[in-house]
Amino acid sequence: MQKVLKNIIWGCLVIIPFITLYVANGQGLDIFNTGSGLFFPFIAGKNFAFRILVEIAFTSWVLLALRDPKYRPKKSLLFGAYAVFMFIILIADIFGVDQTASFLSNFERMEGFVAHIHLFAYFIVLISFLHTLPDWHKLFKVFLASNVVVVGYGFLQALGVKQFLFAKLFPVLSAKIAEKFPVNTAPTRIDATLGNSAYYAIYCLFFAFISALLYSYAKTRGEKTTYVIIGFLNLISLFYSGTRGTMIGILVGAIVTLIIIAYKEKGHLRKVVGGSLVVLIIFVSTVFMFKDSSFVKNTPSLERFSSISISDLTTMSRITVWKMSYEGWLKHPILGYGQENFSYIFPRFFDAKNMWNVEPWYDRSHDVFFDWLVAGGALGLLSYLSLFFVALYMMWKKDSRINLREKAILTGVLVGYFIHNIFVFDNLISYILFFTVLAYISFHSHTDDKIMLGKKNFGEAVMIFDPLVVVLFVLVMYYANYLPYRVNTLLLKAIDINRLVQTNSFDKALEIQKKSFEEAINLNTIGKQEVIEQMFQNTGNMIQMIQNKMPDSLPKEQKDATIKSGRELLVFTKETAEKMKVEFANNVRVLNIMGMFYNSIGDVDNAQFVLSRAVEFSPNKQLLLFDLVRTYLIAGNYNDAYTLALRAYLLAPNYSEAKRFYVISGIYANKISEVKTVLASNGQVMIPDKDVISTMVSTGKKQEAINLLGEYKKANSQMSAEIDTLINQVIAMPSK
Repeated sequence: MQKVLKNIIWGCLVIIPFITLYVANGQGLDIFNTGSGLFFPFIAGKNFAFRILVEIAFTSWVLLALRDPKYRPKKSLLFGAYAVFMFIILIADIFGVDQTASFLSNFERMEGFVAHIHLFAYFIVLISFLHTLPDWHKLFKVFLASNVVVVGYGFLQALGVKQFLFAKLFPVLSAKIAEKFPVNTAPTRIDATLGNSAYYAIYCLFFAFISALLYSYAKTRGEKTTYVIIGFLNLISLFYSGTRGTMIGILVGAIVTLIIIAYKEKGHLRKVVGGSLVVLIIFVSTVFMFKDSSFVKNTPSLERFSSISISDLTTMSRITVWKMSYEGWLKHPILGYGQENFSYIFPRFFDAKNMWNVEPWYDRSHDVFFDWLVAGGALGLLSYLSLFFVALYMMWKKDSRINLREKAILTGVLVGYFIHNIFVFDNLISYILFFTVLAYISFHSHTDDKIMLGKKNFGEAVMIFDPLVVVLFVLVMYYANYLPYRVNTLLLKAIDINRLVQTNSFDKALEIQKKSFEEAINLNTIGKQEVIEQMFQNTGNMIQMIQNKMPDSLPKEQKDATIKSGRELLVFTKETAEKMKVEFANNVRVLNIMGMFYNSIGDVDNAQFVLSRAVEFSPNKQLLLFDLVRTYLIAGNYNDAYTLALRAYLLAPNYSEAKRFYVISGIYANKISEVKTVLASNGQVMIPDKDVISTMVSTGKKQEAINLLGEYKKANSQMSAEIDTLINQVIAMPSK
């Protein structure tokens, strides 16, 4: 029995490194190909696989530990620090803003307490099951084998990037490679099978140091050469990810490692390491000195690295989000808001002046430390930081069993990861690597062999515990994996209308869509908010398509059936919206999407209700103001639309969309002169673009449109011919 349990645990541990390759998109590396994949395929597939493997490994470990005390965890400061962190986050999640989100998260992130309890279980299995250095090196070699495959995939992506040298030399072959191995983040930033270049970058950082760690133990020239090559490939891959924060992280981590070795070592090695350190510093300095050279500018990753600046848009937006995180934390300083509740802070502390030109919704601080400050308050952040400090303490205390070079390498990877975390948020794979390294430090540096859970052998009494453990395993598997997986597939089925109509008539496809949404919502587990958001967006689009795009050639019975199915979908969506007004009464994002749904079906009363509530929570978020302005315009409430549009415009006058809403609402409210005055006070003029002219004509202001074009012609004489043509077109338009 014990041998079987050990084999099961080992089997799970050696499979876990390879889940990085799993992309649940219904093709290619989707080994569980169901034809359609999963919603958020780069995230969901890996997380489901990890959870299942950990549940199997942890259950097997519990059964093994009941039988053999030597497989119970030993006393460890790091284990204690991790347990304290988990306890504090649990309390923060229980008393947080949205407990459901804190515990279950969503498909886009799949974090929350459920994810972290699985990571903690993984950590426990590692520190309890792997008892010898050869065991750990065996596991690291398995990790490295998986890394070679992932990095190889990344290099194939690089061969397909048009801006890189290979594509310029072999464009036809490069184009074919790009079809098979597309880049998912940005055109010049490879991301392998992680779907995000930042995730790939930190993955490569860890493996560059893991290669160095195994190199320090290698005995043959062949082994050393292999580890050097793998480490070098990870460095190149990190470079081509174009992730600047991680580049800084690995540079600082490498410098720390080299300084430690150079300071402590003697003789020839000190000279080699010192020389490497000097070369590294010269290289970085040279990149910045020649950042305006054609070579640097024509190398995308070097150009991104050399362009690091406090005035850079990305940097400015990050600093602004950090400021918003800090302001939000001040309201809940001790235990924060609970995990996955940054979306509660973002709209309420939105900085309209600095954030109008970035992505509309942030669910992370883009800084791990601010993330934990927001999620767990001061206690949460301190307990998270303790993981780093305790790990360093355990390594560097006098009785640690870790040799100097290994200490230098492990210190370097922790420093590099720490710096990376200043600029980016974590993901499952980086968590796995981080806690694997911590487990290794816990094993390799402790000197106390005291078993925390006692040495008692339960004998035949284990037969009583076994059924309980198995029952718990089945329940966890059902609630943590089966139900969420079911919701994920139902959601993807519901939104993939194109796939449904391939095998069903359109009315039947709508019926299946409604049933899929309904079942997914009723399961009431992870992904519920995403299901609701997708349903609101999808139903609005479907109703508009049924009303405006049904071909005349369609038989009457088919039209009637489609209208009937569409009406049933609409009724269900509206009924759900009424319930969600209560359940998501404080969720600005859901209120916003719900308001857009109501606008799309012409229900301006409900749209005004939910959007007004959203604006109460987030008075400075322009996108919300725009949607409410649109609602007022649909309802014919032009003065309120104008007042709100003016407010949105003054928050950030350089925001072109804010200017457009302000000008159009001013036309509807008959306040063109006032609009011109306000624009002039901000150094702007009313530009007679297509939207402005059509709005003027449609509201019976044809002469004002002609006058505006005339004014614009005087200020832009070089465009006289084009403007005269527009004036003639306006004259020819039918008056209202």
